[in-house]
Amino acid sequence: PHEVVRIRASCGVAIYPNDAMTSDMLMNYASHARFDVQNLNRGTIMRFSSEIYSTKAKLFSRQERLDELIEGKLIHFAFQPIVNLQDATVAGYEALMRPKTADFSGPLDILSLAESQSKLGQLEKVTFELIFDWIFQNSHRLGNRKIFFNTISIQYLDIAELRKIHPEYEMI
Repeated sequence: PHEVVRIRASCGVAIYPNDAMTSDMLMNYASHARFDVQNLNRGTIMRFSSEIYSTKAKLFSRQERLDELIEGKLIHFAFQPIVNLQDATVAGYEALMRPKTADFSGPLDILSLAESQSKLGQLEKVTFELIFDWIFQNSHRLGNRKIFFNTISIQYLDIAELRKIHPEYEMI
């Protein structure tokens, strides 16, 4: 009996001298093109694209910067007064997240990338840790004023998780 076997191949191509001048770089770029074709359109041939390569490199770099921001806790907070309109006293402060590095344009940039990388939970935990640290260190200056901060609504830290952040924060 004859059996028909179908074979499909995916191939990445880099061309000398347009894409690279050395064999190592040509092989590297061809491998990148092969990886792209396997993910996008299996069973075809794809030529290396410096535009796609550059876009991926920038994205990967931003992913690394986000990891550094979260792991290094490279955010701080601006505290905006919340005023009681009846007597013009400061009732509390809203903690507004700001990046400490120039890699991000602002909080929405951080949140957007964290969401796309499924790292909102990690960012939320760091936010709680840093704000709790600030409150603990500045409680004498706060008096009875409250600190308000925006949380990520799709993330949830229960009381047990909050207590794990630091046992001294139970009073907060």
